[in-house]
Amino acid sequence: CKAGGSGDVGDNDYCIKETLATATLQDLGGSGCTPDSPCKECQGDCDRDADCKEGLICFQRDDSSRLVPGCKAGGSGDVGDNDYCIKETLATATLQDLGGSGCTPDSPCKECQGDCDRDADCKEGLICFQRDDSSRLVPGCKAGGSG
Repeated sequence: CKAGGSGDVGDNDYCIKETLATATLQDLGGSGCTPDSPCKECQGDCDRDADCKEGLICFQRDDSSRLVPGCKAGGSGDVGDNDYCIKETLATATLQDLGGSGCTPDSPCKECQGDCDRDADCKEGLICFQRDDSSRLVPGCKAGGSG
């Protein structure tokens, strides 16, 4: 996800696939990913898409406050200014803001819809991704859209 857009409300929480953010970030060093030795998903530091295995792209970031889609944040492998290989297809749905009571157990939200408060506010197979501001990416969702 890229931060920004009308559907990306900074302190809203959004429903995401539970299977996202399961691989742990792995730091292989400044020259760990190269076209001759491409990295797997959630490995870095890459500089270009060619540094990643087929089907992956190099996700660029400036600090560790930007989540790497499809990878667990934190740990020794989460180096703030490192870039990591991710699946090209991760960011497909657009964030949609349905308002403060838009997601409830009686009316659960679909993927990338919010504002949810608990997992029960999301459709089956989804969890409520909590965040405090829009600088935190919502895994699997594109910023923008209407809300």
